[in-house]
Amino acid sequence: MDHIIAKRESLLSIETTRKSLGISSITSKSEPKDAFYICRILFMFIGFMHLMPILFLGSAANYWFYKFRNTTLDTVDPEVRTDLQTLYQSSSTVAQTLPSLGFMFLTTIFGHKFQPKYLTAGTLVCLIGIFSIFAIFTQVDTDNWQTAFFFTTMFLLVVNSAVVAIFQLSTLVIIAKFPNDYMKSFLFGQSGGIVSNIILVISISVTDYQPTSAAIYFIAGVIMIAITFVLFLMALFTEPYRVYVVESTETGDTGTRKISWSESKEVLKCIWPSSVLFVFLMLAISCIHPAVDTLVVSEFQGDGTVWTEKYFVPVITYLLADVSGVLGRFFSTSYRITKTNYLYWIIGGVIRCVVCVTFIIFCNAQPRHLPVIFNHDWEYILFNIIFPFSNGFLFNVGFLSLNELSEGKSEVALKLSSVIIAVSSSVFSANGILMVKLL
Repeated sequence: MDHIIAKRESLLSIETTRKSLGISSITSKSEPKDAFYICRILFMFIGFMHLMPILFLGSAANYWFYKFRNTTLDTVDPEVRTDLQTLYQSSSTVAQTLPSLGFMFLTTIFGHKFQPKYLTAGTLVCLIGIFSIFAIFTQVDTDNWQTAFFFTTMFLLVVNSAVVAIFQLSTLVIIAKFPNDYMKSFLFGQSGGIVSNIILVISISVTDYQPTSAAIYFIAGVIMIAITFVLFLMALFTEPYRVYVVESTETGDTGTRKISWSESKEVLKCIWPSSVLFVFLMLAISCIHPAVDTLVVSEFQGDGTVWTEKYFVPVITYLLADVSGVLGRFFSTSYRITKTNYLYWIIGGVIRCVVCVTFIIFCNAQPRHLPVIFNHDWEYILFNIIFPFSNGFLFNVGFLSLNELSEGKSEVALKLSSVIIAVSSSVFSANGILMVKLL
């Protein structure tokens, strides 16, 4: 899940992306009419779908704790969680990160052999199938084959991650052909992590029985994917799609160009401050979320209240964190990394990484053998405001600084940064497992 964090950029970051992809500005006079705003609504859903399939599965922490619980105990005790419970989130990160990187490169190399509209439609159908399987499994008794179900889930996560990677790149090819107005709708959808977590909170509030609440949650996911699929089919027959995609393809306007190795090295020498900052951001995320922070329990755990038993992790670890991340991106738009102040940003990023990782190690994450130093809820809540806020803030500053650092070569800079983040995410993907073992 940690590689998803890097996709959440501000409106100015999207503008940089738009320019880097060579999207030309279209005047209002020549702009085709988007009847019933179908394309804009579709772009909002596509932005949401870039994150939703992975965020949705990771956020259902209570459900996975239920599925991999110790079935011989009548009560839930965080201090005696099973190995499958403690390792699920960190293992799922590995299962999703590596395939995502691999299929991202494969799609980049061989994706031109397939039309983007067929890849997009096909991946949406696959996602509907995957989420339907997860919904069905909520009603299947897996208590007698938990280990087999664990590996079955990991396999489904690998497939899901691969499909999402193909979906992301195929839709970006389509989105890149549209003007900035549509890109704003896409960006708005990329803040959909908050929507996912609101749906999660609603689903667990309906019933106390985890399989039922999880079924509601995953069915909601199926519905949203299906809506995106229907909107996409409708958009194929709209005037904007014909003008921006069909006609531009016929004229040979792909909106992309090849980048030489020498040019890449030259730009990398310029943008290394942002690159270093991205690496330390990914290092901190891989050590904290979702491997460790989903194991943190309330200081009042065991008192039988609804807050500690049902809502603490979904609300504090997920919903509050997403809201804080959005605020961080919002407040970052006036700051830049320059050739004169880059050292302060890098030192700050390193110090933040060390402080945040150290803090989460001594929070009330269970089970553990290390002492708990920060055992109060308010301390963890404060951390879950500061950490995601600074994530959103620093990622945005790093992206927004690329154009100036690269001296206008934002296309190469953006692509190199995306590769650096993806590779860092893969290299650090096992950190979560090591952190859980360290506890």
